[in-house]
Amino acid sequence: MLTPDFLGTRGDAQVADGKGSRTEILLHEHQREVWVRTDRLFAGLLVFEAFCCLFAGLFITPRTWIVATGLLHVHLYIAVPLSFLIAFLPVVLVLTQPGETLTRHVIAIAQACMSALLIHLTGGRIETHFHVFGSLAFLAFYRDWKVLVTASTVVALDHFLRGVYWPESVFGVISAGRYRWLEHTGWVVFEDIFLMQSCRQGVAEMRRIAERQDAAEDATRAKSAFLANMSHEIRTPMNGIMGMTGLALETELTEEQKGFLATAYGSAESLLTILDDILDFSKVEAGKLEIHPVPFHLREEVGDVLNAFSVRSAAKDIDLIFDVFPDVPDALNGDIARLRQILVNLVGNAIKFSVQGQIVVRVVVQSGVDQPLRLRFDVADSGRGIKEEEIGLIFRAFEQGDSSMTRRFGGTGLGLAISKQLIELMGGTITVESTFGVGSTFSFELPFTQAECLVEPGHHTKNFAGVKALLVDDNATNLRVLKRNLGTWGVEVVVAESSKEALQLLQGGECADISIVLTDVHMPDMDGFSLASEIRDFLPNIPVLPIASAIRPGDYEHCRAIGIARPLLKPVKDSVLRKALAELLGRKDIVGGTESVNDQMKRMPSDYYEILLVEDHEINQKFAERFLSKRGHRVTVVANGQEAVDAFKNSRFDVVLMDLQMPVLDGFAATQIIRGLPNGETTPIIAMTAHTMKGDREKCFEKGLDGYISKPVRPHELQAELLRVMQAKKD
Repeated sequence: MLTPDFLGTRGDAQVADGKGSRTEILLHEHQREVWVRTDRLFAGLLVFEAFCCLFAGLFITPRTWIVATGLLHVHLYIAVPLSFLIAFLPVVLVLTQPGETLTRHVIAIAQACMSALLIHLTGGRIETHFHVFGSLAFLAFYRDWKVLVTASTVVALDHFLRGVYWPESVFGVISAGRYRWLEHTGWVVFEDIFLMQSCRQGVAEMRRIAERQDAAEDATRAKSAFLANMSHEIRTPMNGIMGMTGLALETELTEEQKGFLATAYGSAESLLTILDDILDFSKVEAGKLEIHPVPFHLREEVGDVLNAFSVRSAAKDIDLIFDVFPDVPDALNGDIARLRQILVNLVGNAIKFSVQGQIVVRVVVQSGVDQPLRLRFDVADSGRGIKEEEIGLIFRAFEQGDSSMTRRFGGTGLGLAISKQLIELMGGTITVESTFGVGSTFSFELPFTQAECLVEPGHHTKNFAGVKALLVDDNATNLRVLKRNLGTWGVEVVVAESSKEALQLLQGGECADISIVLTDVHMPDMDGFSLASEIRDFLPNIPVLPIASAIRPGDYEHCRAIGIARPLLKPVKDSVLRKALAELLGRKDIVGGTESVNDQMKRMPSDYYEILLVEDHEINQKFAERFLSKRGHRVTVVANGQEAVDAFKNSRFDVVLMDLQMPVLDGFAATQIIRGLPNGETTPIIAMTAHTMKGDREKCFEKGLDGYISKPVRPHELQAELLRVMQAKKD
């Protein structure tokens, strides 16, 4: 807020009439901080000086004036309460109007009067006159030379009047020269010359600071504008890519084609992760990154993250293992989006810096009994490791342990830096242990609360009691994790570390009562498919469930040909494994976990709406129109805000999906006009936009929109937001 103090100068007046620069505003902000701080300093100083006057009046003044006159004058008794009266008004102004011009000048007058009173109480002793010079030096803290003029005027006037009419009170003598007051005033003016110059230099320095701050803020605003624009430009075509891929996944496809498209969809998600990393780094720098806790299922969400890396890990012959301990609660409250981002960065790095071997993502309960829930996540790899001298560099932005020009590993160098900042924002910590040439383990702890609104999926229940399974895998860690998880469901597990051992167990009669065989696909000597063919020769009725690090072209057809179940993708999520076991064992009473993304995309709402789709990008038009039409909605498509207003005037719509950045008339302007039309006030309008920077969502709601969806639009998010705003309208 601009105050009268600021408006009094030329620069301040410019700001007041809208013509001043940002530098002038920043200068005033700096000046006001100095004024308020100095006001408070003088409030305390004046109260202290009032008590000094009390002390002087009681112990110094009687001796001084008795020697001179032989008695105590009545005015000395008046002078003591007068000191507190002098301090009263400035203190009140500091409390009620800090930083104001009036407050500064009243303080200057009060400080000069306090100097006069102390000189009087000490009988005009020359030592006390130095209080005047000290007061002026303190007043120079304001960096406002006009305050010095006010105080000096009061000092000169006091010396003149008392020097003429009562010289003993100010100079300590009964008779003083006619111009002695002028001599004292001259010394005050001499000090003022230097103090005023100091004030001018102080203001000049503050102006330079304001100019540098203005330049820095300009650079930050330019960077934010660039990032916002680039985010918009990238997200808009990505919306078309992901949208059309999602629609293709809903069509009749072979399993191989679905795998290809799912991989393309996952690659697009990975590209968005890089974009989000860059945006998040900018937000963290500005201190504007926020945490949004929501209920989620831990095993499902982390499993989805790891499944997205299956192709990359399989290409490097790396086993990706998800090891979550049974006592870890599944229904949690936390920022799952940030947790996914952290895991994507850590697992992605582990794959990048590993040639082969395994990567284990382990989750354990770290907190003790009756303590707030804290989980520890370990991402352990068997990669190249990190040299001890490099560990201190890896969490810095744009830094990598190997920074040479010939390094084999690329990347932005932002992943670990952002992950560390996110973990700390969420109230956690991250550490790393590494042995060069052996591998690394990144561990981070995060606080969570258990989500009462979510039902635990029953991953501990004994609903497979009586089932005996043969588990075949050459990876000891995989065997341990799967055996433990199956055991919590009541399954009796027999393990074999190779296909040869499994055949020996089955042919030797040791597994005569076996219910099902779960086998890894990629094993040395004899792979899982070959093992399944051998089993089929002598145990044709035993179901075989293959588990693969990656689904390769032709795998589904091969499984059908040899009469076994289609392979599950490592690491296998609990819900997926439970559902597969239930189907293969004919257990209709067991319902498998949650819906897949494709199932969510196919699910239809119970109501169908007349929807006005406002979007200028042709591919995005096709995606949204096709997606909504397939769910029974009637969609009218327009290309800009003006066409949206015209369409709304001529037809009635249940809901409007509004892009924001469009030619002719943007989404905000179109929304304001629609709100003024018949039915416009009650029709929900949902922003469907690539604007995803800090404050964009809040700005949409402030501008009168009812919902917000960021691009690229995920079909299930679009459907969920559509249902939410329509339900809110009904309520």
